[in-house]
Amino acid sequence: MKEIIIIIAIFSLISGCSYALAHSQNDPLYIVLNIKEPNILPGSPFYFLKELGRGVRLFFAFDTLKKAEIELIFLDEKLVEFDELAKTASKESALEKALNNYLAAHERLALRLESLREKNKNIDKLIEKLADRAIEHQRFFNTLEGGITKEKLEKVDEAIVKISQKAL
Repeated sequence: MKEIIIIIAIFSLISGCSYALAHSQNDPLYIVLNIKEPNILPGSPFYFLKELGRGVRLFFAFDTLKKAEIELIFLDEKLVEFDELAKTASKESALEKALNNYLAAHERLALRLESLREKNKNIDKLIEKLADRAIEHQRFFNTLEGGITKEKLEKVDEAIVKISQKAL
């Protein structure tokens, strides 16, 4: 258990440095998180197709550890979608939907991690990746200017803390 905490602390320092370096160069969030730029955003009439594709991708991942890794990728994608909408959205409802999608993805990943913890003791690599992402997500929300109320920001903080606790 101490080893996991030490590993998380080391990755926290490394991710903090890499995050600061990436943002000092003004890279978009999707580049920092190493995912594709989103084309379809919440609020689009075709967004359901994107969600359907995610569901199919998750369905065909048969290994529970692989499913958790895919859920983590989906969480990153939903954060980038929120970021893009926060920059450009003229509709409050689309931004609200993006935030709710992000929080729902957080909850699904937390449940998946809880079930993995019971079945699979070899999830250290996923926990390291999760710690890295949780820090990047937290920093993103801390630097976000406008577009999100204090109550919603508290919900996000609670979700990030909750998933970090379930991982440990």
